[in-house]
Amino acid sequence: MRRVMRAPREDRSAVIIPPWTAAQATLVQNQTLFRQLSGGLLGLSWDDWRLWCRESCLTAAREYTSDTLRLPLPSGPTGPLIVGGHQPELFHPGVWAKNFAIGRLAQQVRGVSLHLIVDSDASAQASVSIPVGSRAEPRLQPIPFDAPRALQPWENVPVTDPELFATFPERLSNALSPWGIEPLVCDAWPAARSQSRRGGGLVDALTAARAAMEHQWGLPNLELPMSRVCTLAPFLWMVAAIAARLPEFVEHHNAVLREYRVLNRVRSRSHPVPDLARTEDWYEAPFWIWRRGDTQRDRLWVRRRGTELTLRDRREEILQLRLGGDHDAAAALEQLQELQQREIHLRTRALTTTMFARLGLADLFVHGLGGAKYDEMTDALMGRMFDVDPPSFLTVSATAHLPLGGSWDVTIEDRGRLLHQQRDLDHNPDRHGDMQTSAMSAALAAEKCRLVDSLNHESVEFRSMSRLERRRHYQRLRSVNAALAGTLSTERQRLADELSQMNRRLAANQILRRREFSWVTFPAEKLQGLYGELFP
Repeated sequence: MRRVMRAPREDRSAVIIPPWTAAQATLVQNQTLFRQLSGGLLGLSWDDWRLWCRESCLTAAREYTSDTLRLPLPSGPTGPLIVGGHQPELFHPGVWAKNFAIGRLAQQVRGVSLHLIVDSDASAQASVSIPVGSRAEPRLQPIPFDAPRALQPWENVPVTDPELFATFPERLSNALSPWGIEPLVCDAWPAARSQSRRGGGLVDALTAARAAMEHQWGLPNLELPMSRVCTLAPFLWMVAAIAARLPEFVEHHNAVLREYRVLNRVRSRSHPVPDLARTEDWYEAPFWIWRRGDTQRDRLWVRRRGTELTLRDRREEILQLRLGGDHDAAAALEQLQELQQREIHLRTRALTTTMFARLGLADLFVHGLGGAKYDEMTDALMGRMFDVDPPSFLTVSATAHLPLGGSWDVTIEDRGRLLHQQRDLDHNPDRHGDMQTSAMSAALAAEKCRLVDSLNHESVEFRSMSRLERRRHYQRLRSVNAALAGTLSTERQRLADELSQMNRRLAANQILRRREFSWVTFPAEKLQGLYGELFP
């Protein structure tokens, strides 16, 4: 079935699927599903592998979160694990809502909430957009928090301009002051500056700012970059398991991708993700690989001959993996762990990120709208590749508008009505104004009425006309219509003025109702109120 989800448009609105009141029941349903799983992953039962994933990731997450926030963390509860994740950008409040969902649900079930920082994705621009100008004519202006940089994986990116980074809250606050907004950045950025001064990269600094606000608001989520997850033994176990069956994985991956495109009427060969390729006996694996110093991620290729797997990028062979006779991955695990020592980065791609998180780690995963849509493929792939029923997930997104004085009460439909009136002035000017105000207008209106009657295809007069006479009647009708329209200059100007104002207000609403402004631009009370309502 095609899964259709749209972002909420109104201020302080949300999409939560299934409803928030059903979140705990969905969690219990997943726990039951996991207990009933049979089989496993290369010699490990699903229970053993999931326990290994959980213990390894939570240990790493407590270390990272403690270091990033500069505070000691207790070992924490051992209840259900609620997981979400996103790129480490200064995203909008609709994305941030996922963090509040995982945190509040974990508190309700006495569990643990974990936010995965997807820092293996390519980094976005180093600025946020804000509104400037007036309510009548707003426009967007970028406020940089760091110097521009080449597109590269987030985990590689340092803070390149410490002065620009340090002064970001003052510059952003000053730019928003005409709107009367005291932005969250002033409370959040000290943690980012502190992390940057300690030598942390941009990911660590941005994470520190966001996580500091969450903890201040009573949301003790753990944080863990995917770059660290991808070095952990249970993740590498999954890599070996997929590599051992890569031809089968590629076949299933491309099949579910074709089905997704047909179902969703997608024609692009690169959307939502490209097919995995094959070149002779080399198969493209669903992972990225690059070396220290590279700014571009490369595709990973695997060739299998007997019990030996060869890994390479586009340049050269990188590693030989030996699998045991029973396809046990233990022999390959130590070799995969050597990649990090060689400063070679092996990282997930989109589908394997959520596959690991949902199948190996979370009791309940929280998606945004985009991830929920793409995971139609992950659901099918997990079922076909591993013969498991896919665990359910929660979909959360929200919309918050900056307090800019409110939007204008105009719609696209209002504009359409004005355009219709303009067209009617041209084609039916006799319906507008008072055609009896002048003898000329009255005469022209009367002549148009006669011409229209004579050109009625059912009339005797029309059937008796020659082709030339009909053409002359049509030409005269157009001339009379144009002359009548010329008498309505005042009405035409009024409509033109209304349409011009309508267009300006519709353009203004694109900014006044924009949901993509970063969370750092909002006043604290607005977002605290929104998340408190959504996740009580």
